[in-house]
Amino acid sequence: MMPGIDGYEVCRRLKADPDTRGAPVIFITANDDAESLVKGFQAGGVDYVGKPFRDEEVVMRVRTHLEIARLNRELKRGIQALQEKNSQLEKEIALRRLIKTQLSDMAERDALSWGLDGLIARSATMKTVMDQVRTAQEDSGGGAVIIHGAAGTGKELLARAIHYGSPRSGGPFVQLSCSDLPQDVMTSISSRTEALSMLFGHVVGAFQEATEDREGHYQLAAGGTLYLSGIDAMPVPLQAGLVRAMETGSANRLGETMSLPVDVRVIAGSNFDLPQLVADELLHDGLQRRFTHEIALPSLCDRREDIPDLARYFATRAARLLGVPEPEVTVAAKEMTS
Repeated sequence: MMPGIDGYEVCRRLKADPDTRGAPVIFITANDDAESLVKGFQAGGVDYVGKPFRDEEVVMRVRTHLEIARLNRELKRGIQALQEKNSQLEKEIALRRLIKTQLSDMAERDALSWGLDGLIARSATMKTVMDQVRTAQEDSGGGAVIIHGAAGTGKELLARAIHYGSPRSGGPFVQLSCSDLPQDVMTSISSRTEALSMLFGHVVGAFQEATEDREGHYQLAAGGTLYLSGIDAMPVPLQAGLVRAMETGSANRLGETMSLPVDVRVIAGSNFDLPQLVADELLHDGLQRRFTHEIALPSLCDRREDIPDLARYFATRAARLLGVPEPEVTVAAKEMTS
């Protein structure tokens, strides 16, 4: 009825303009017949008010449709955010699959590098050690292992061989040097907090410096093996927490109220054997009982038969690194080891 263009055309133009497309349009009309109403809805209207009308009715309709429009905008934003989140999750899943594949490939390579075939064991004492390693590898329950021997005898090498020769080879091999843990956990709250955080992690707000969540070495080793180098350097109170985690198969980060399942095999290394560790009160009673496999690594003087093979191995390795011809271990040199 308006001059120039009617209400239907006004509505169509409003819906064609990006700036006004989202605005709800209500027709106030005296033509409330079915044909006129259908024409109004086809143009993009959302409602109509018949003449004569009351102001309160118009205000109520406007308020209702503005609220519906607001809710629709929020819904669209929510859907868009959900789509973006879904896209991000799909990318993360693809990345995790790629990383898992890469880790699996690395695990296979590491299994070859750290397998028993790569260990030199001609001597009778080392053959005994290899038998013990195979037993530990075949332990389907993933019983805890303690390896003791003098510095430089290859405790970490043996721990890796156990891991990569076991059903856990596809999982991570995580190493923690216990000498890096704060030692004054009984007298310093900050040291105790730091030590627990290193071992079990923390969540935001667990202590003043905890500005972000962090996984501990124990959680990082989930599905694999945690090698604790120099277990005798781990404060006994901290060992008690380790025992609880091993016994329950779960652990909680600092600041968490609920423990979560964590499947970890613990291998410990020490320069001292179990009786000495217990006598010197360097090992928690519960932790001592958790070790189902004990392996004693002999020093080089107790496996002299292996020295020529070891010398040849290290000479060959050094030659390859330096890009020089491989040297020969002379008969005279071999005789010096006998």
